[in-house]
Amino acid sequence: MSKYVLDTEKLAEGNWEHSRIKAYAEQCFNGDEFVALLYLWLYNNFSTSTSEVRYDNGRPMYRKLATILKRLFEVKDD
Repeated sequence: MSKYVLDTEKLAEGNWEHSRIKAYAEQCFNGDEFVALLYLWLYNNFSTSTSEVRYDNGRPMYRKLATILKRLFEVKDD
């Protein structure tokens, strides 16, 4: 099985200032900047047009998805 590396600096580069990522982390994700970066990326790169997200633009959905996706990137030592 292949291993992949997610370059968070490259992901954020040219898209979001570190201060914005940090602000989202503190407001929504208990200070977790990685999840905040995932959220910003998901929110800006995924789209949905279901009636459930008509008024909140799916923000809760993207927050939950970012939190879940973090588990994919956790490194566990043997």
